[in-house]
Amino acid sequence: MARGSPDWQPWTSVQRFSGTGGAVAYEQKINVPAATPVGTPVSQDITLTKGFLSKVQIRFPAGSVGLLHIALYNGATKLFPDDANQWYTGDNEVIEFNTEYDVPNVSGTYKFTIKGWNEDDTYAHGALVRLWVVKLP
Repeated sequence: MARGSPDWQPWTSVQRFSGTGGAVAYEQKINVPAATPVGTPVSQDITLTKGFLSKVQIRFPAGSVGLLHIALYNGATKLFPDDANQWYTGDNEVIEFNTEYDVPNVSGTYKFTIKGWNEDDTYAHGALVRLWVVKLP
């Protein structure tokens, strides 16, 4: 890489050097009833603005004991986790990671879909999903 010629786009320097600085945080809770099968997960949309997704955080409260499963979709395409057979799960823990996923500009806003299913046959469970988007002009 030559001096003055970064190997990334100019707007990503905000994310690379400032964590989530300059980003707008969005959050959405998803509640999944007991005995919701993987074949028919509950869906909850989260509306984002034009930019790029710089960070994802999923908070699993205590008590879900790994029975609640969460994934993020762009329409019918599973984004996170990217393995078709894998879902995020946890108990009293936070899963978070940085990413650089472009949020397309469709009429100024864009919807991701949070999907969840629940193996627990007795209790409903919920998770909180937070997404940070660095806005682009």
